[in-house]
This record gives sequence, C-alpha cells and structure tokens, in this order.
Amino acid sequence: MNKLLYAIPILVLALIAIAFAIPSFGEGRGHNNNSGSDQSDDFMTWKFDRLSKDLNLTPDQQSKLNDLKTQMTTSMKSGWQSKKDLHNQLKTELSKDNPDMGKIGTLMDQQIDQRAQAQHQWVSQMTAFANSLNADQKKTFASEFLDRHMHGHGQQQ
Repeated sequence: MNKLLYAIPILVLALIAIAFAIPSFGEGRGHNNNSGSDQSDDFMTWKFDRLSKDLNLTPDQQSKLNDLKTQMTTSMKSGWQSKKDLHNQLKTELSKDNPDMGKIGTLMDQQIDQRAQAQHQWVSQMTAFANSLNADQKKTFASEFLDRHMHGHGQQQ
C-alpha cells in the first residue's frame, strides 16, 4: 500500500511533465508553426521537385506525384490545425486549479492517434506512388528513402 501512495504522485507528475513537453516539442527547430508552415511547404515542394528530377518521371507519373504533393500539403495543414487545437485544450486544462488528469490523458491519446493515422496515410500514399514506378525508378526511390529515413535519423547501415 505504501508503494502505491508513492507511485500515484510520481505518475501524476510524469503525466504533467509529458503534457508540458508535447506542446513545446519542435520549438526552436522550425517545426512549431501552429498554422502550417510556409517553410515546411517550401521544403516539401523542393523535396518533391528533387524526387521528380532524380526519377526522370513520365508525364503520368509526374501527375501522380503532383497529386501526392497536393494531398500531403492538405493533410499537413490539417494536421497543424489539429495539433494547435489539441495543444490549446491541453493548456486550458492544465491551467485549471484542479486539472482533470483523465481528460489530459485522453487528449494526449487523441494526439498520438492522429499522428499515427497521418503516418499510416503517408505510407499508403507513398506506396501507391512507388507502385507506379519502373524497376530503375524504384531502386532510386528506395535508395533516397533509405538515406532519408535510416541514415538521416542517426541509424547506421
């Protein structure tokens, strides 16, 4: 029973620390524009243009890539707004004299679920685009994907 008395305050403090960490995640690195970032849009456009050039796409493939870029831009802007709304709800709840930890947990779960759904959507869209590529293009695409998602994130071969 004594262990439980110590565990509850520690759990509450951990949840509060996480709740404060999530709204500030990305600050100072150009990732915290609450309305969707023009810089993010520009970077994504640059990456898609570079991918298009590196893959030497056919007109049909270029059209599919343009559709993908439009879908991802729309999804990204929607995600920024959703993130902003959730963070505002978290801030409101945490600023109360007696915050409802259950509500905070629910809001955090909602944010995790939204991020996971966005990643599932991204994988599905990229897979559909990759399936329109020929064997040489797929090899180039896979190589760029590997560089970006494996080596670019601190992982080694």
